Amino acid sequence: MKIVKIDGEMGVQMFQYALYLQLRSADSNTALDAPRQWIAQQFAITDFNSATSEQIESLKGSKMSHLKGLLGINKVETKIITDTFGEFSREALNATEGYYNGSWTSHRYFESVADDVAKAFIAP
Repeated sequence: MKIVKIDGEMGVQMFQYALYLQLRSADSNTALDAPRQWIAQQFAITDFNSATSEQIESLKGSKMSHLKGLLGINKVETKIITDTFGEFSREALNATEGYYNGSWTSHRYFESVADDVAKAFIAP
């Protein structure tokens, strides 16, 4: 399972959704962790799968497990993939599973689905 977190300003959310489209093109078991208010409403985006809280927790760990890890009680094994702003990582695209947290602002993350990205961001 791959989950892309959607947050931040409109431009960042556009890159995050573009990454989602790229990942989903290679693996249908891909979903979004999106807030109630995100760019989907502005662009009438309806083509996405929403991750469940259980799916998110399976990759990120629970808040309680993170707290225990910080206190040294229990080490938490997570599958969080973060980007380094503006730099492309082939490993991120090739991961078999993960919770994608970041802005993903390199165009290289969505080159093969650029037409789908362009279609997604046409105002209704």
